[in-house]
Amino acid sequence: MKIEEYVSGSYLTIQPYSGISTIEDKLLISNYLVVIDPEGIYYGILTPSDVIRQKHKLVIDCLAPVETISMADSITDVLSKFHLTHSEALPVFNHNEFIGVIEKNNVLEKLKAKTERLYHESVISKEVRSVFLHNLSHEIRTPLNQFLGFIDLVADFSPDELKSRGEEYNAIIKNSSEQFLNTMNDLIEISLLHSGESLSIQYEVFSTEDLLSELKDYFETIFRNIKPEIEISYTNPDPSFRVYSDGKRIKQVLSHLIDRAIRHATGRKIIRFGYNPSKDRQQLCFYVKNTNTKITDLQKAMIVEGFQTESLEQNSNPVSLGFGMDLIKKIAELLDGSLTMSFDEDNILTAFFSIPLHEKNH
Repeated sequence: MKIEEYVSGSYLTIQPYSGISTIEDKLLISNYLVVIDPEGIYYGILTPSDVIRQKHKLVIDCLAPVETISMADSITDVLSKFHLTHSEALPVFNHNEFIGVIEKNNVLEKLKAKTERLYHESVISKEVRSVFLHNLSHEIRTPLNQFLGFIDLVADFSPDELKSRGEEYNAIIKNSSEQFLNTMNDLIEISLLHSGESLSIQYEVFSTEDLLSELKDYFETIFRNIKPEIEISYTNPDPSFRVYSDGKRIKQVLSHLIDRAIRHATGRKIIRFGYNPSKDRQQLCFYVKNTNTKITDLQKAMIVEGFQTESLEQNSNPVSLGFGMDLIKKIAELLDGSLTMSFDEDNILTAFFSIPLHEKNH
C-alpha cells in the first residue's frame, strides 16, 4: 500500500510562540494542531495531552517529541509508529521537507474499508466461481451422461433391436458427443478470450436452410424425452438463400441463444427461430423466441443486465445466462454484428442476432 493515499495536506495550524490560552478553542475542534512558524518551518504537533502533561504558557514549550514518517515507510511502519507514540497524527517528511500529516483514524478507517472491500470481492468471486462450476458441471455432464448411457444401451441390443432402433440411438449418441465437444470448445475459447487471445473468423458460403434445419435436429435430439416436452420450429423466408459469412460462428451464437431460451422456459417449451433479411438486403437478422414463457420484471432486469455486461466476471447473475454469453458477444462483434432483445406486450422475450451481408470477395 502506498503512503501517499494516507497523507493529508489539510490540517489546523498554530504558530510556535502563540499563547496556550489562545488555542484552547482550536483544540476543541481538532485533537491535534500542526505547529508551523510564519516562514513555513515545521516545529511539531501539539495535542491536548501535551498541554496537560507539560503545562506552559507558550505552544513551543508544550511540544513533546513524536515519531516522524518517511515517504519510504510502509503502512506497517506507520502503524508501529502510531503504537509507539500514542499520537493521533504524525508528520510526514519527504527527505527533510515536511509535506503533511497522517491521521491514525484515517489510516484505520481506510484499512477497514479496504479489508471489507477485499472480503466482499472475495465472497463474490467465490460465489461466481461456484455458480460457474455448477453450470460447467451441468453443461458437461448432461451430454456426457447421454453419450455414455446410450452407448451402454446400444451395446446390450439384440440384432433385431439394433436394426429397429439403432439408427435413432446412434443419432442421439452423435449429437450428445457433438454437444460435449461444443462445450469443451467454448471453454477453450473463453479461456483464450480471458488471456487476451483473439478468435478466428472464416468466411464461406452456406445455406440458411442447412443451418436452421441442423439446429432444429440438434436440439430436438438433445432434449428428446425431456419433460415437459419441447416444440421447436424455424421459419426460412427463402430456403434457397445463401450467405457469405462464418456459418459455424453463426451457428454457435444461435445455439447459445436457443439453449438459453429453452433453459429459461417454464412449462411447455415452444421455441421459434429463423431470420429476416433487411429490405435492402444489407443485413440479416436472426431471431430466437420462446413463445410460451412470460418473463417477470425481475428476470427481465437480470437478462437486460446480462446482455449489457461485457464479461462473465462482471455479470451479477451468471446463473441466468450461462458461461457462454461473453463468448457470443465477442463472436457477434467479430462478425460486425450485434446482439439485442425485445419484450412484447406480454413480456415474451425475443433475442436478435444481426449481421451484415457481405459479397463473396469480402
